[in-house]
Amino acid sequence: PEYAIVNGAAIYSNLIGATPVQESISPSPVQDFLPFSYGVRCLRASQAQEEFVIQNILLKGTKYPANIESDKFKISGCGNSVVIEVYESECGEDIYPCNAGKNEKSIGNIIFQMPSGAKPNDKVYCTLSTNDMSEIQVKARNDKGEKVEAVFTISSMHK
Repeated sequence: PEYAIVNGAAIYSNLIGATPVQESISPSPVQDFLPFSYGVRCLRASQAQEEFVIQNILLKGTKYPANIESDKFKISGCGNSVVIEVYESECGEDIYPCNAGKNEKSIGNIIFQMPSGAKPNDKVYCTLSTNDMSEIQVKARNDKGEKVEAVFTISSMHK
């Protein structure tokens, strides 16, 4: 792996420092894309019972920096707090069942304290963002204006 990194760095430095052969040809800049998808665990109501799914917000292959807000999703439980769990996976689908063999890993969770109280099937909006793939910023809010945020370091994920 170290050789691949050094070799890639050498190729990149040659690209950005190279003089084009023709004026119309210039080296293409290296694009930074998310190597994994990032999403949150939420409820999808089925006819038989409640089913937990992962709703990916930042999809694998998205160019970063990225800052994307989810559609509202259903939360689990009731009371004054809700746990919002953030997952990293290799799955490029928008929504998929939890533990579906998509190689997902929990990277952390935040406790959403809601002074107004959470009720079953309340909806929450969640924004995930990253600038350089060393951290994922998570912000959650409800329709009442209550919000919470957290930052997770992701440099050691999927090793």
